[in-house]
Amino acid sequence: MSKYLNLGCGARINGSWVNLDFNSANPEVIKHDLRAPLPFSDHSFRAVYHSHVLEHLKASEGEYLLRECVRILEPGGILRIAVPDLESIIRAYITALDDVRAGKKDAISHHEWLLLELYDQTTREESGGEIVTYLHKPNLACEDFIISRWGFEAKKIIRSRTIALPDRSDPHLLSFYQSRLNLTGRIRERFLRFLLGNDYEQLNICRFRNSGEIHKCMYDEIRLRRLLTKVGLESIVRREPSTSYLENWSSFNLDTEIDGSVYKPDSLYIEALRPETK
Repeated sequence: MSKYLNLGCGARINGSWVNLDFNSANPEVIKHDLRAPLPFSDHSFRAVYHSHVLEHLKASEGEYLLRECVRILEPGGILRIAVPDLESIIRAYITALDDVRAGKKDAISHHEWLLLELYDQTTREESGGEIVTYLHKPNLACEDFIISRWGFEAKKIIRSRTIALPDRSDPHLLSFYQSRLNLTGRIRERFLRFLLGNDYEQLNICRFRNSGEIHKCMYDEIRLRRLLTKVGLESIVRREPSTSYLENWSSFNLDTEIDGSVYKPDSLYIEALRPETK
């Protein structure tokens, strides 16, 4: 088994790593709930990596996952984390706010985007939220700015703008959950809809908000350093996308693309080591 572990990998997998995620349709990806104990013995890995995972967990769940990462790391092993950089988002928002007041070109569209970046993924009640609707605009005013902040994710959504969005107000559309159910499940859902009436919509909102898409906690460098120290890690350093304690890090193309561009430019990258004696 590889000595490298990629948690919450999504479609971002590398054959040199053990890849694990909440859901998996890929035989190279182990399906596992990251809120549960990791299915590996103590000291199993030289390096553990997860990108844009912690923010989808409650603070207590995130701390538990980090303790599990420490447990499965070899003494001296490396933990690398990427999360949305709350400080960067807030500083960019304040800059945009000042630029609007100063009447600078493109400032209003930058401000609109940064408001979405700040709150949409914490408040949305349906997949994609307002961000998808915004990025599907035919004449997107600040496309280059958005891509500079969101990278590949923004490009992917913008390129899909020719695909018609569903009418979310249509009551006859199957819910996200119903569309994935077998016959028995669909019958149960019809019964719940009948039983709950108008409250059935609230049930689906609750289900969606617990589906893993929502951001439940945000991190800046200070908070993340404090948390990593609390779980027993040391030598905590802020990294660039292509720099690491791992000498061959860039060759894995997890935080960077093959052309050297950054996969998620809005990220805060932090690495820490498990103490040799723990």
